[in-house]
Amino acid sequence: EQQLTALERLRQNGKKVVGVCPSSVIAKSAQGEGWSYEERMGELIACLVDSGFIVALYPHATRGEDLDKLHNNDLPLVKSVLEGLKPDVRKSVISFSGSLNAGQIQQIINACEVHVVSRFHAMVASLASGVPVIVIGWSHKYLEVMERFSQQDMVLDYRKEGVNPVVSRVKQLINEREQRSDIIKDVLPHVKNLASQQIWYVVDL
Repeated sequence: EQQLTALERLRQNGKKVVGVCPSSVIAKSAQGEGWSYEERMGELIACLVDSGFIVALYPHATRGEDLDKLHNNDLPLVKSVLEGLKPDVRKSVISFSGSLNAGQIQQIINACEVHVVSRFHAMVASLASGVPVIVIGWSHKYLEVMERFSQQDMVLDYRKEGVNPVVSRVKQLINEREQRSDIIKDVLPHVKNLASQQIWYVVDL
C-alpha cells in the first residue's frame, strides 16, 4: 500500500514510472549459459534511473514468503537485483516483495507508465490493462501474443540484447504511450472473444 501511494505521488509530481518484472526462469537459463541475468537487470535499472525514470521492481510469480523455494519464485531474484544496486540508484526504485495476488499485481501495473517484463503473465496483465509493455523473453509465445496487438517491435530476445536497446525502446514507448494504449484497447475485446471461444469449446466437450 505504501509503495503504491509512493508511485502515485511520484507520477503526480511529473515522474515517469517504469515497471520492471524479472523472471527466475530466465535467470536460471542465463546462469547455465555462463552469464548473470541479475547483473543485466541491475544494469538496466541503473540506466533507466540515469535517464530520469522511477523504477517499480516487482515479482509476478511467488511462492509464499519462503525465499528458499527457488522454482517459479521471483522473490529471491527481486531481492538479489535490489541488493546489487548502488545506493544512489536504489533511491529511485520502489520495490515490491511478499506474495502478491493478482489484484495487487494489477494495481502495480496500472500505477506505471510502461513496463519491461520477462514474465509471460506480466505481459498479459499489462496488455489486459491497456498498458504498453516491452518483453525480454525467450519463447515464440511472447511474440505471438504481442503480434495480436501490433506490438511485436517491443519483443526482445534475452540472449541477444544488452540494456541499451531496452532503454531506447522504453523512451520510445513513453513517447508513444497514448497511441499504443489505444491500439491495445481497441484489439482487446477481439482477443478476449477468441479466448472465450476456447473455453466454450472445452465446456461443450
